[in-house]
Amino acid sequence: METVKDRSIFAEFLLDSRLEKGWSLRDLEIATEGISPSYLHRLEKGLKKNPSVLTLNALAKAYEVDLIDLIELVLRDQKERNDE
Repeated sequence: METVKDRSIFAEFLLDSRLEKGWSLRDLEIATEGISPSYLHRLEKGLKKNPSVLTLNALAKAYEVDLIDLIELVLRDQKERNDE
């Protein structure tokens, strides 16, 4: 069974942000102008670990956050994985 600790900081941010907005994955697909719900789901579950800058930029716009903040979350997750 998955616990919160199993999910990366970036994945937690994505899921929490989407739920906070009351969006479905399909709503987020529209807000990101085309990132597929299945890919978004894998990002939220932490199964996809290295999204492209284009993907991060689309997510930043959808969630109205700075791109650099998302990049920092991804880099932080990478560092934690490397430290394990």
